[in-house]
Amino acid sequence: MKNIIVIIGDSSKELRNVRNLALASILVSIKLILGLFTIPILPTLSVGFTFLPTAIIGFLFGPIIGALCGLVSDLLGYIIHPTGPFFFGFTIVAILTGIVYGSFLYKKKITIKRCFFTALFVTIFLNLGLNTFFLAMLYNKAFIALMFPRIIKNIVTLIVNTVLLFLVLKKVEALKAEYKFK
Repeated sequence: MKNIIVIIGDSSKELRNVRNLALASILVSIKLILGLFTIPILPTLSVGFTFLPTAIIGFLFGPIIGALCGLVSDLLGYIIHPTGPFFFGFTIVAILTGIVYGSFLYKKKITIKRCFFTALFVTIFLNLGLNTFFLAMLYNKAFIALMFPRIIKNIVTLIVNTVLLFLVLKKVEALKAEYKFK
């Protein structure tokens, strides 16, 4: 419990640095651009990369800025490129995703195991759990009926996301050390 309080305190201090806010804004912009592109694998399965800027923000700045960037990116993403009706539940998921990446990755050494468990947590609780729940509410469909096709998709994307998360964050970790980024 003490550890999460320290993480939240340190993360809130990141808000005082203009350079951090500028970099977080650039990463939100990159996320918005990446949101316009996905790679279709099957008719019902596509791979997107918007989780990467979110994870980088969480890794560099922690759960507070991660949550704020989740909020801003979701709202701006809807304004720029709406893909359906606006539903605040998805904004909550975006905020929670920033919190999760920040809580799991901030000031931590990047390992494949850490990346896997972070991606697994996001997949199970946010993508499969909350997103499916909100889709069921929004479209008045049965939760279980929506869950089964989403399980298959999320198993595939869990593997891809873990590998991409590890590779990208290892590079960011190296750049952070090389440029003495605090």
